[in-house]
Order: sequence, then structure tokens, then C-alpha cells
Amino acid sequence: MAIFQPTDLSPASSAFDSKVDASTTSVSLLAANVNRKGFSVRNHSISDLHISLSATASPESAIKLEPNAIYECPLDYVGPVAGVWISEDEDGYAAILEAVK
Repeated sequence: MAIFQPTDLSPASSAFDSKVDASTTSVSLLAANVNRKGFSVRNHSISDLHISLSATASPESAIKLEPNAIYECPLDYVGPVAGVWISEDEDGYAAILEAVK
């Protein structure tokens, strides 16, 4: 089994909070960012949120966040992140924290 070794072990120098409203169509949670060190997403919704480490998400996306769950990316992933909620929630949103170099 291969073991992932990050190429840059320097700590993050800053972090940014953002908020994305819940949607039953795929929405961008994070744009690609070569300076990203890591990120987390919290589902502030009554509906499940499906996350994809790509430009679009679908209900079949592998990362499923139940209401109030948190996902922390374990890799030095710098590509786009998308999300889609399973059902409408006009007050729901994703809270995102992105740490950067």
C-alpha cells in the first residue's frame, strides 16, 4: 500500500472563511487554489450534502455530510470542490474554512 507523503510540510500562514447557500444543483464550494494547505466543510443544513473533489457534484458523490457534519480534507488537495444538497433548505449552507500558504 502506498503512503501519501505531502510535498510541502510548511504550515499554513492564513485561513479564510466562506459560506455557500444550499442548492439542489451542483455549486462550487471552493475554486482550485495552488496555495491551499487544507480545508474543512461543515453542513449547516437539515439536508444531506454530497461533496466532490471536482468541479461538479451529484447525489452519488462519495463524500456525504449529514446535517451538522464536518469534512476535513486529509490530503494536500488543491483542485476544485463542489457540493449538492439532496433536498431544499432555504436556510441551509456550507461553512468552509480554507487554510493557505
